[in-house]
Amino acid sequence: MKRVVILGGGFGGLRCAMTLGPKLKGKAQVCLIDRQSYHSYTPSLYEVATAFRGTALVRTSLNEEHFKEMIGSVIAFPFSDTLPKRNVSFIHSAIRSIDAVSKYVVLQDGTKEPFDYLIIGLGSQTNYFGVEGADKYCLPIKTVGDALRIRDRVLSVFAQSKKTRAPVTIAVVGAGLAGFEVATEMVMFVQHLKDRHSLHDIPVKIVLIEAMERVLSACSSAFCVASEKRLSALGVSVMVNKRIVKVQNGALFFGDGSSLKTDVQIWSAGIQGSPVLKDSKGLPVLTKRGQLSVSPFLSLPEHDHIFVVGDCVDWQDKESDIVVPQTAWAAEQEASIVAYNVVASLCNAEKKPYIPHIVGMVASAGGKYAIAEIRGFLLTGFFAWVLKRMIDLKYLLSLYKPHTAFIIWIKGVRLFGRND
Repeated sequence: MKRVVILGGGFGGLRCAMTLGPKLKGKAQVCLIDRQSYHSYTPSLYEVATAFRGTALVRTSLNEEHFKEMIGSVIAFPFSDTLPKRNVSFIHSAIRSIDAVSKYVVLQDGTKEPFDYLIIGLGSQTNYFGVEGADKYCLPIKTVGDALRIRDRVLSVFAQSKKTRAPVTIAVVGAGLAGFEVATEMVMFVQHLKDRHSLHDIPVKIVLIEAMERVLSACSSAFCVASEKRLSALGVSVMVNKRIVKVQNGALFFGDGSSLKTDVQIWSAGIQGSPVLKDSKGLPVLTKRGQLSVSPFLSLPEHDHIFVVGDCVDWQDKESDIVVPQTAWAAEQEASIVAYNVVASLCNAEKKPYIPHIVGMVASAGGKYAIAEIRGFLLTGFFAWVLKRMIDLKYLLSLYKPHTAFIIWIKGVRLFGRND
């Protein structure tokens, strides 16, 4: 029997496993490999980084661990609960490399896992663009662990400031979607901390830094304008056309010779492909961002039995010039086509080309406020926030039975709603 191996249980990889398991029953075995035992709902990482607990600065190991367990239950979903029970196996392991020629994957312990068809959904890693000190002194926001470390750092700084009454500066580097959401939600988190612990006399500055001319530069002009208005209303300082050349503990240095003293430095300036791709054999030359160029069928031109989804994909429509962003919705659309084409390959049927359908964009903007643009229609405020919550629920319903999905969703709304 043929064997389909899926690397990575992110949005693309998990969706492929959930689709292919039932469809290939009796035709091929499906195996998902991931270094974690759970699937992370990364669109809510900004919520984790700013999750407010009423007595946040009164920290004991017991109440903090319990709170983090609560966070995990609404953002980290075990593969044992989400994967189909039949025809899908799971291997909990990091991946060392891929041998595209000999058709096997090398696991962390050296074990070789053979495949007939391979789906690469290894995600990405933070791109520091070679900036000196950035990887050492900045906090990335790519995983649940990263988000929790940001929260711990902010709480630690405020606990110290409570004693010294020293001002606090929180810098968010990169004004894409992740940076924008972290910065706006951080305003609410800081306000709750100040209210709860009588810290109103401590000056707090939140700075959003962008190397491009404006925030959310990949979005439409209307979306950018709405975002800038919201940042201004929240009191977030925005620095554009600011290229960081060096980072030290407590300081950012810019290309124009200026600098900024900081207490918390969050890096959300970009991503690059998984390092596993560099260490593999038989794969095509990677792009500058460490990604893989693919055919219209999302397979490798040199290996039509190897498909790619999610952040590992470098895909641009030659006719429309559309560049597909590294987002959850894009990974799920890609997974749908890849799953179809794997089945088609096994059945010697015609494959489908990938045609992205960009419906719109929704960004949380602090509190019960969001900005959404759907098919050219701009929506801001509470109803956009409701729309974002509905998108979260829709995704949960695609993973779980309705009863379970609603329970998880309600727990998440209540837990993260403490910061709204």
